[in-house]
Amino acid sequence: MGMMDKLRRQFTPDGRKFAHMLMKRFQQANAGATLRYDEEHFCIFLRRGDTPEMQYFLGTVYADYCRSRSADRKRIIDGLTATTVEAVPDAFATTWEEAKARVLPRIRDRVTYAFMRKRASNGEKLNFTDEPFTEHLALELVYDFPNSIGSINRDQLAKWGVTRDQALAAARDNLWAISNRDFKLVAPGVHVSNWHDSYDASRLFLHDLIWQLPVRGDHVAMTPTRNDLIVTGSDDPQGLAAMAGIATACLSDPRFITGAAVRLENNKWVSYMPPADSPAFELFRHVSLVGIARDYQQQGEVLTDALGQDDSQTHIGRFLLFESVDSKKVSSKTLWIEGCRNILPRVDRIMFMARDKNDEFRSLGQSTWQAVQTTLGDMIQPTDDYPPRFLTTGFPTEQQIKAIAVKELA
Repeated sequence: MGMMDKLRRQFTPDGRKFAHMLMKRFQQANAGATLRYDEEHFCIFLRRGDTPEMQYFLGTVYADYCRSRSADRKRIIDGLTATTVEAVPDAFATTWEEAKARVLPRIRDRVTYAFMRKRASNGEKLNFTDEPFTEHLALELVYDFPNSIGSINRDQLAKWGVTRDQALAAARDNLWAISNRDFKLVAPGVHVSNWHDSYDASRLFLHDLIWQLPVRGDHVAMTPTRNDLIVTGSDDPQGLAAMAGIATACLSDPRFITGAAVRLENNKWVSYMPPADSPAFELFRHVSLVGIARDYQQQGEVLTDALGQDDSQTHIGRFLLFESVDSKKVSSKTLWIEGCRNILPRVDRIMFMARDKNDEFRSLGQSTWQAVQTTLGDMIQPTDDYPPRFLTTGFPTEQQIKAIAVKELA
């Protein structure tokens, strides 16, 4: 560790001091607003009058702050403070004619919207304009301010007198207008976005921009962060491996979106995984599973909060990753526990755990997800959560488990 790194760490506030420093700045910029700090979730809530509370989760910005130089730290704080003033509905232009030049499409992870809705207080309806874009990504409309980005809700569209489709068409034109820069070729057949303007991932929406890139086979894309859009070809094993490597390097980025890949099919993006015999298959699978595990971990915290501490009869299943000792292949598992109301994630394998009179557990075996759904489908029903969760009713008999049991992976 260099001297500057040591000094930076020495003068870095802990999470609580950082939050209170931000609250002071937020209050100065928003006279009359009410603020509260949720230490457990590392979040600041800000409310103006009768408007819904704005949520500012601090994990990502705090990570940026800790690793930045002094001059950049001031910019980070100033930028976040600007969002509390700019990125609110009453700061938007009054008419659509004034507003439409500043409207852009934004693609981000679907879980962000799911978590915000789950955590909304007092039953508030957060009517964002987001809709699923791919299995793991959502597309919404945003208002591009000089220093920040504000989500546009459906009430705002109604005030402007436009539909979501009309606004999205204008937003698409605006994104095209600021996309007059070439992708960067980082390896043969591997193209990486070169804008770094917080809308790189959003350019997945511009499929007619991406299909112009020369690749072998169908166009395959990944959006590991908002500033990374990677494109290669489905018939390019080396390109696919390089793509997965770039995405893996982004796993530690606090703004990580998803490790899932998509393929362009008839002007539409569909989920993609290389063939099982491809040298890139396990690389793709690993980065995808790690990203999904992160989503499920956050979701588990949200669901636990929603249940409350008094609900000891509900088990929120964890999304567990295991690596085979021999093959080094990664797979996902969860536990279905006897005597509990289980809310399980979608995994590769389910492990059945019995509970004895001393409240100790023993394994009854494990089975694939497909076999469980086929044989025990009436005991495991989908909920309305995202990422997908399934509610169990009852517990299978030992005979049922033996009938579908598979061996432990080596």
